[in-house]
Amino acid sequence: MQSKNIDLKALEILAYKRLLSKEVMDAYFQWQMAKQAVSIYEEADVLLDEAYRTTNSLFKNGKALPSALNRIRSEQATSEAQIIAAKNQEENAWQLLAFLLNESAITRDQVLVELPELPDLNSGSGLREELQQLEVGIEMQQLAVKKENQFYLPRLGVQLDAGSQDFDFQWKPYALLGVNLEWNIYDFKRHTHKKDQALAAVEAQKQQKVYVQDQLELQNTVARNNLLAAIAQANTYEPRIYSAQKTYDDVMKKYRSGVANYLELIDAQTQLTIAEVSYVLARYNAWMKWAELHYVTASFPIN
Repeated sequence: MQSKNIDLKALEILAYKRLLSKEVMDAYFQWQMAKQAVSIYEEADVLLDEAYRTTNSLFKNGKALPSALNRIRSEQATSEAQIIAAKNQEENAWQLLAFLLNESAITRDQVLVELPELPDLNSGSGLREELQQLEVGIEMQQLAVKKENQFYLPRLGVQLDAGSQDFDFQWKPYALLGVNLEWNIYDFKRHTHKKDQALAAVEAQKQQKVYVQDQLELQNTVARNNLLAAIAQANTYEPRIYSAQKTYDDVMKKYRSGVANYLELIDAQTQLTIAEVSYVLARYNAWMKWAELHYVTASFPIN
């Protein structure tokens, strides 16, 4: 029974480690999401700087109004605020990741992992620690039933005593053999009640195991569906980004030629930034769904 208690403690530790590994992966994906958002906002700021230089040149040549310069300055201020917020989110996400890794001195470069653009649906299948704990619990209750069954079994004891009782170094050996038979016939049904309680506990544990298995199968199905949907959603952004980039390039050419106005340029740049940031969010959301699926299926080996 003591070994079973040790097994339960070990399984509790493994269950905690599995949950912690998922939280570390989620924190890593959140950090990467924030980090790439910073890059996108900084790239958008570069585009606004280019728009400002172009507008200033047009203004000097009498082809743009001061209001155009003022509007672009306003957009630059907004972009700067977005960069500050994104950097703060990146720093907070990094601090959480370092905390979960329990490595205060770790650097960003030390934890970088090369990831495919999007995850796949392939996942192994393991046995969750929660189910293993229930199995150990069932075994413990079955041992209790076995113990109560043994109470009514006859127990035979044999004792042998050998020696010598003579004096003056004479040798007169003797041997005594004792046989003891113990047989519990009636105990006011005290052990019968204990046995019934243990049997009921075994059945309850088995029912709980079936329930947990059903719940885990449902979680598996939901997690797989969520991952499939997240991947499909992320894949929709490639044509969006391509279209937004092409629109921006076309509008910028027209703007430099004096055909398009500054509002069209700002709108095109905004739509491009939104598409790129939205894709980053969708991409790492898919990776977090992937981590959830691998957690539910216990596919990662935990030591």
